[in-house]
Amino acid sequence: MASEIKVDTISEKTSAGGVTIDGLLIKDGNISGDVALAGTTPTFTIGDAGAEDATLLFDGNAQDFHIGLDDSSDDLVIGVGSALGTTTALAIDENAGSTFSGTVTVGVDDTGKDVKLFGATSGSFLLWDESADALLLTDSTPIQIGDAQDLTLYHDGSHSYITNKTGTMKIATETSGIAVTIGHTTSETTIADNLTVTGTTTITGSLDVNNQVTINENSADVDFRVESNTKTHMLTVDGGNNLVGIGHANAMPDHGTGLHIKTADAGSVSVATGADELVLENGTSEAGCGMTILSATDAEGIINFADSGDADKGRIVYNQTNDYMAMWTNASETGRFAGYGLLLGRTSFVSSTGAVIQVNADIKSSGGGAFLSITALTSLATSCLFHNGNGEVGSIKTNSSATSFNTSSDYRLKENETAITDGITRIKQLKPYRFNFKADADKTVDGFFAHEVSPIIPEAISGEKDAMYPEVLYTADDELPEGKNIGDVKEATKINPQGIDQSKLVPVTVACLKELITKIETLEAKVAVLEG
Repeated sequence: MASEIKVDTISEKTSAGGVTIDGLLIKDGNISGDVALAGTTPTFTIGDAGAEDATLLFDGNAQDFHIGLDDSSDDLVIGVGSALGTTTALAIDENAGSTFSGTVTVGVDDTGKDVKLFGATSGSFLLWDESADALLLTDSTPIQIGDAQDLTLYHDGSHSYITNKTGTMKIATETSGIAVTIGHTTSETTIADNLTVTGTTTITGSLDVNNQVTINENSADVDFRVESNTKTHMLTVDGGNNLVGIGHANAMPDHGTGLHIKTADAGSVSVATGADELVLENGTSEAGCGMTILSATDAEGIINFADSGDADKGRIVYNQTNDYMAMWTNASETGRFAGYGLLLGRTSFVSSTGAVIQVNADIKSSGGGAFLSITALTSLATSCLFHNGNGEVGSIKTNSSATSFNTSSDYRLKENETAITDGITRIKQLKPYRFNFKADADKTVDGFFAHEVSPIIPEAISGEKDAMYPEVLYTADDELPEGKNIGDVKEATKINPQGIDQSKLVPVTVACLKELITKIETLEAKVAVLEG
């Protein structure tokens, strides 16, 4: 084809040899120098709408580049090399679609540019923000992954979401030993639906649970274990044996039917059925095993025994305010231990008695009740022993049919013995009476007045004549009844009665009888002489 140059107007020739041309047609030729297109709507046309390729070549020193029209695909291409189609970098099709065949770089290192991609929805776009070095998506604009877009990531303005439509969503690493971390040191991780863990879960921070946690909901034989610094089984749940263990060094719980708390193994032992819901175990030599109930200094520590009809039918209570321990049966207090003794059947000590054990017994007139019943062997048995600092001083003993009340009388305990020679004199001084007690006006009994016996046989009498118990007032240590104040009268003054042990009259009575026998025998001898 012959070369053809057509020039409509040459308006100016420059000193460098360039020309300004309005209307230029060049076929199969080259132009050297600068070319400027003038006019209000200048047009530079390559090709003649025929079925051939058109190329604009940039002839570089080391590398050529080209811009051309690939007539076979109607694509405008930008590529590397001198010939069209050598190495295509960008192709733009007839629908304005662009295809990059290599790496696309926007900006240069340390001097980037923003890249914004808009979607069909107004205000929805993807932005590479060069100033923040971040890829940004507007609220509610999702990232969807998968052929059916099953995995979606988005933020709705208030919350962030990762959703999955099918299969299992797994967060994992390809290499063993590489950790997966969810959350941040100052953030919270919330799981709003079911969480299934089939492997090992390690938590090194805190775990806050604001709702029900269900482990092993399908009732499988699955164990649960928490380790401490020194014990591998500090807290365990034995799913197969329905046991909970606390404090075990290296094994699951092995006693009881509920909770087993172990400090150290006690060896091969068994736990009684019916008392095995809670088992405490410490097999450490010379160590104790127990339970502590801590309460405030003005409160109570309580163990309740209940049934379906009563929440506190039986109780063991320690009162911190007044320092006593109370026992309840059938929903009422029946006994109390305090620093000054034991109460049975009452809730307060009669302080004036000075008794360590005080009993309030309801003795029935028919004889059907008793405040103390002791059952012993039918052979000789000791039911009660009395001791003091000097040893045994008395006892109550029983045999098959009788009871003996004994006071110490061993000769090895005695000294300075002398015969009683004034038995008759002392017996003659005693004044036996018949009388009734004021509290029992209808019953007449035989006896003595203690103060009258005291100068004759003093060891038979306890107490002093006309003695009274002092008045007792409420103090800060008392449990004040309603309407009472500290300093009010708690117990009015009353008689401190004398007592008599009538068995102490026996030695003098025996001495009296012996003296009388001697006298009788002497008189009988004299009578025999006179009658002879």
